[in-house]
Amino acid sequence: MALNRLIPVLWLVAIVIAAPNAASAAKWEKYVKAADKASEAGDYEAAESLYLQALETAKTESGAKHPDVSVVLNELGGLYGAQSRFEEAESAYSQAIAIDRRALGGESEEIAADYNNLARLYVLRGQFEKAETLYRDALAIWEKIGGPNHRNIAVAAINLGEMFRDQGRFDEAEAQFNRAIGVDEAVYGPDHPEVSTDLNSLAGLYREQGRYGEAEIAYNRAIGIREQVRGPDDPTVAEAINNMAHLYEDLGRYDDVERLYKRALAIWEKSRGPKHPDVAIALNNLAGLYRTLKRYDEAEPLFLRTIAIDEAAYGPDHPEVATDVSNLAGLYEDMDRGGEAEPLYQRALEIRRDAYGPVHPQVAGGLNNLARLYRRQKRFDEAEPLYRSAIDVWKSSLGPDHPLVAAGLVNLAGLFMMRSQYGDAEVLYLQALAIDERAYGGDHPEVAIDVTNLAWMYLDQGKFEPAESSFQRALKIREKVFGPDHPDVADSLENYARLLRETGRPAEAAKLETRAAEIRAGR
Repeated sequence: MALNRLIPVLWLVAIVIAAPNAASAAKWEKYVKAADKASEAGDYEAAESLYLQALETAKTESGAKHPDVSVVLNELGGLYGAQSRFEEAESAYSQAIAIDRRALGGESEEIAADYNNLARLYVLRGQFEKAETLYRDALAIWEKIGGPNHRNIAVAAINLGEMFRDQGRFDEAEAQFNRAIGVDEAVYGPDHPEVSTDLNSLAGLYREQGRYGEAEIAYNRAIGIREQVRGPDDPTVAEAINNMAHLYEDLGRYDDVERLYKRALAIWEKSRGPKHPDVAIALNNLAGLYRTLKRYDEAEPLFLRTIAIDEAAYGPDHPEVATDVSNLAGLYEDMDRGGEAEPLYQRALEIRRDAYGPVHPQVAGGLNNLARLYRRQKRFDEAEPLYRSAIDVWKSSLGPDHPLVAAGLVNLAGLFMMRSQYGDAEVLYLQALAIDERAYGGDHPEVAIDVTNLAWMYLDQGKFEPAESSFQRALKIREKVFGPDHPDVADSLENYARLLRETGRPAEAAKLETRAAEIRAGR
């Protein structure tokens, strides 16, 4: 199933420090401000033209090696990065670093900001080692200049934490997010929007770890800060409630999810206009909810509108468009419209390859999606090499112990199950379980999925004892994480009940089935 797109948080935003002699550079600054507005409106062609005018004006007014030029190059690099024009973005950031190093030395605030921005680009490209080095260098510079509560330390800590989260390094991510909260509370006070941004990142981490109660508390505080400071209809409030909706979707609170997604959509349409990329995010998420609820006729037009908005904003070959067409393909796959799904998955894969190169997590996701369709169509010989390629790409780009590697192993194991290759499937399921236990701990929903997969494999082979212990473990995990009345708990009850019936214990099975039915009825 395609993942919902989360609202981009601070790690997707460049740091730009005001250049020296800003008062004498009013003309280029006007171009930059106009470019910023065009970029916010999704008009990237106009934004690029204005940034380039700003660049030439800064060179004329201040000299080609002046830090004013570095400021514009950082802005231009951010624009190119947003468009997945990574080579151009890296060139712009590298030029900025060279200028600031010559003019200001190697330990200035400007250099730290340059390092942060280039690191952000490396994260987008999956080059995590390079990114980590630059983020830590930036943190060290800001600590040396301003002490442990320098305002930009929070930005770099959030960036580093988001990267750790992407890598499955959750303890390190949590430490960085809490550090950012502490810095921003010390600098701005506890009710500042910067603190709200930090809380959103921390809540997202808790959600990924299955720490849903802690996530809800953090999201509620973030929403409250933004509503208090900026009013209930501010676009940043829409961002926060959109993220809360993702949490409620995990918890099966679908009425709340629909209400929040619709509220976010209304705020963005009113504040940004109906064709802004933020509106596409809200439409995509609402469509994804309808897909989950099998309200396919409502989902399809929303997905189509999302594609139209993002194609107009980014062009037809942007990774955001790849996400959109992949989500539409997933809907068609669910509707058994495989002939329409296949070219969409292929288009999404080609866009990602062109944007990121062949070794990137997004490319692996595209390979995996196409393989899943072929598996569903029983085109096993075409599916297997795609699954293997996806696993190899995830290992190369994220490391062998990343949860996405586990997901790839599970998917390939599922293919082996359909071929009755139980020995091969078991090896992969156990590898996936070990990865997820290391990444998440033993009581995470992903671990429940892994042991459920093992249970079904054992049940298919008539190995009732290991099947039963696996179903029991999955049920205990889900009850602990979600509480007793969650739909996933109902799934586990029904799974376990099937085993009980197959082993001649119908009375025990009936009790579990009754409880599952009560959960689904909302009682």
